[in-house]
Amino acid sequence: MSQNITFNQAFADTIKQARRQHHYTQEKTAELVDISVRWYQDLEKGEGCLRGDTMLKLIFVLEIDIAVFKKSLEIKE
Repeated sequence: MSQNITFNQAFADTIKQARRQHHYTQEKTAELVDISVRWYQDLEKGEGCLRGDTMLKLIFVLEIDIAVFKKSLEIKE
């Protein structure tokens, strides 16, 4: 059986994992990206509004490998 994962959920999983690998708190990550902690928490839950500039900042700050993120969007069997 295949499972579709939404972009927001894939990104949420990716940023949470990357944040933990960097040993950052949610508060520290939000500060580095210049957003509120609440907004960051919503993003980690796959909720809230993900703006393009915020996404790019998170990718840069958390050193997210785009190829790995791309794989998380593919249909899994």
